[in-house]
Amino acid sequence: MYSSLLKLMLFTSLGAFCCFAVAEETHADDTPSPLARLNEHLYDRETFERKVRALDKLYTTIAHMKMEEARSLKERGDAEGVRIALGEAGRHLAEVKEAYVLGLAHFGESALLHTFYGELLHDHLGQEHEAVKHWEEAVRLDKAYGRAQNNLGMYYLHVGRYDEGLVCMDAALAAEPGNPDWWFDMVQVYLTNFTQIMKIRGWDRAKVYEEAMRMSERALALSPSDYQLLYDHALNHFLADRFGVPPDWERAARAWQEAVKRAHNDSQRFECTLNEARVHLRAGNSGPARVCLEQARALAPDSPVVRQLLNELKD
Repeated sequence: MYSSLLKLMLFTSLGAFCCFAVAEETHADDTPSPLARLNEHLYDRETFERKVRALDKLYTTIAHMKMEEARSLKERGDAEGVRIALGEAGRHLAEVKEAYVLGLAHFGESALLHTFYGELLHDHLGQEHEAVKHWEEAVRLDKAYGRAQNNLGMYYLHVGRYDEGLVCMDAALAAEPGNPDWWFDMVQVYLTNFTQIMKIRGWDRAKVYEEAMRMSERALALSPSDYQLLYDHALNHFLADRFGVPPDWERAARAWQEAVKRAHNDSQRFECTLNEARVHLRAGNSGPARVCLEQARALAPDSPVVRQLLNELKD
């Protein structure tokens, strides 16, 4: 999903673009338009689904790039450039929308098309209520489709329909237990909505945290090289006190050590190393903390946080 800023730009500046523009049959160079090419696959649902998903990924990526470009142009005061970039973003999103409309007109029983069309409406076009209708239809068509259940569950939880949301999230995990994303999403649900989880599950606060960490470990077992999963799992160790659970600082340190191995750049390596230092400080282990802080300083020599923590160790 896009950042709040990009969503704001999309909803305020692109509103006129996102609901129009049925793609023409040919482009200016006489090559077939994406919609014209998709028409060739209306004889086979699976082929159409595959083609429209490829178009969706490509065009939403282009739209995202164009919105980033518009943001940069806006900062430079180029109003005309912003208008052009947003217009191109809107055109690409409109073509994806028309592709899904075309597909659903022929394959209305496709849970996949309903699900991904809902994501387009929700994530990129700001049409939340329409998106939910498509997710609900997808679940009606295929209760074992984890993505539709997960999307619907996250939406229900977001609007305070906690019981229904958990039913959907549980269904996603039951249908596709090998998908780490569904485990990861449930972890976030447990940790951010723990009061409601306690009521619905009949657990105490500690049980909610323990189950969340268990699910986090399950997600990591399924996707052990995913940096974001590793980072969030390590970060959640800091929440133990909040849930009345004694922190396991040794495991927390190991979690940050695993995360830093999968970091993609020095900024991420710095964050992981600094957080490992914080773990050692909370555990009262000044030696390992100092080692981590020196490593962090090598990655970010001007960091005031590292400087402050090193000074505190000297005192």
